[in-house]
Amino acid sequence: MSPKVLLTSVFRPFSTNNKYNLEEGDKFLDFFSKRLSVESGLFPLHDNHPTVPLYLIAANIDAQVTILETPTLDEYKAELQKGYDVLGITFYTFQLPKIMHMIAMARKFAPRTRVVIGGFGTALSNLEDLDVDGISKGEGVRFMRSFLNQDTEAPLVHPVLTFDIRLRLAVQYPELGDHKCGIIVNGFGCPHGCDFCTTSAYYGRKHIPFIKSGAQLYALMQHYEKAQGVRDFLIYEEDFLIYNKFVKEFIKCTKASDNNYSWGCFATVKALSKYDLTELVKSGLSHVWVGVESVKSPFAKSHGKPIAEIMDELNAHGITTTGSIIAGLDHHTAKIMYEEYDHLASLHPSTVQISSLIAGPGTALRKHLKEENRLIETVDIKESTLYSETIRHPAFDPGELKQTIFKGYEYIYQKIGPTLLRMLETWFSGYQTLHSSPDPLLNLRSQILKKRILSVRPIFYYTLDQLPNANIRGQTQALLKELEGIFGGLDDPTTKKAEMIGRCFAAEHERRMVEGLHIYEPDTRSYYLLSDIPDKRTPVFPSKPGNNAVLVHAL
Repeated sequence: MSPKVLLTSVFRPFSTNNKYNLEEGDKFLDFFSKRLSVESGLFPLHDNHPTVPLYLIAANIDAQVTILETPTLDEYKAELQKGYDVLGITFYTFQLPKIMHMIAMARKFAPRTRVVIGGFGTALSNLEDLDVDGISKGEGVRFMRSFLNQDTEAPLVHPVLTFDIRLRLAVQYPELGDHKCGIIVNGFGCPHGCDFCTTSAYYGRKHIPFIKSGAQLYALMQHYEKAQGVRDFLIYEEDFLIYNKFVKEFIKCTKASDNNYSWGCFATVKALSKYDLTELVKSGLSHVWVGVESVKSPFAKSHGKPIAEIMDELNAHGITTTGSIIAGLDHHTAKIMYEEYDHLASLHPSTVQISSLIAGPGTALRKHLKEENRLIETVDIKESTLYSETIRHPAFDPGELKQTIFKGYEYIYQKIGPTLLRMLETWFSGYQTLHSSPDPLLNLRSQILKKRILSVRPIFYYTLDQLPNANIRGQTQALLKELEGIFGGLDDPTTKKAEMIGRCFAAEHERRMVEGLHIYEPDTRSYYLLSDIPDKRTPVFPSKPGNNAVLVHAL
């Protein structure tokens, strides 16, 4: 008989300042408004990511699996008491207090259940002192298979995973709508081995592929469309474009089909410099996260074409970008940080991330900073986030670097406007570049960009007064006028939509004046892995005998 397995994330609430977490602890659940579109106005984007590792493990073990995401403690306790053979909990470093409590609860309410922990939190030292039966460090599927005495090298299954992008405002006003995207995990780890990179250190500075070929990746996209109607994808891979043979095979598959999907990835300057961008555009590339790091980036991954040239080319082809920088490098001062912000703004990224220099467990950076006695060992573990100050920096007083980071987000917002406006500008630049191309695939991409433009522009017609300053308002008005000159004005249904959006913005503005910012807490999500419903089984490749599984939403 297959074992009964419960896989869970840590419990909520996340945004309450208590012994388990700090305020706004949802930053790893909302990748946009807490990381990539940190803005003071009403235009930030929002998403609620699934806890991806749980689903990958569930789809790749022979077991009766229940997945529990962001439960309350009462819900977690009730599930524990159903009698599972194995409990697996995933956590980040800053969630250690929560996982310690969850382990204690498991020992009290499910004493016969074997407990396993995993996730980036396992990079911490001395976890062997916890009362657990297993610690998964690194790739979790093979670990869990081994723990259950199953074939560790059996073919891998990729479940259908999606998330919705929307305005943060749409959490309170769902009539504003959202857009569904697929998540595809192409591989783990990174061979670059940058000295600060916790991810690279966590996977032993190796690359662990999850999908074996470009043809498989394209086939998976086709399956997502068939299963969920998804045509936009985010590919999880630390530097997707360095796998040249894989990417070329994927591009070949996209060219051989009339089905042109949109996909985003993470890529370095070094990798981007080696491609003909038009070939990537024709294959559907629509977003790239580029580690800008610093004007004076000391990392080998930044070698190649000038980053300004690369970002200009991406923007000109309608490819939105995330530009991320690191605050607290050795050469930084408060003045230099604003030079970094000006440089980042000049690249016109659609979204930005500004993070502290973190000397994560296992990194070369941590080793040499410890030797130099520059680590701040007294930091509360709950503060181990993107914005933590864990390193003594001669140019910043305690707390000053973190303040500088959030001032930087606001500085960029005031200088180049909200994320959504920057996206609209980039899509329009791409449309102008591509729409008259004789190449049918480039022309197709221009039509996809046109659809995005027409979908988003109504957001700005009755919300101009919510933009950060007069300069951005004038810029937006000019853009709307230019769009009308090419695509025509709003028809009656779209005008009504624009008016509805304006009312939602106005209502939220008034509400915030009285109540302040709404605190986001996710709902509990519970899934059961079923393998006995033939017409609902998920086709996978390569097929895994006896486990054609589908994740069925149960709540």
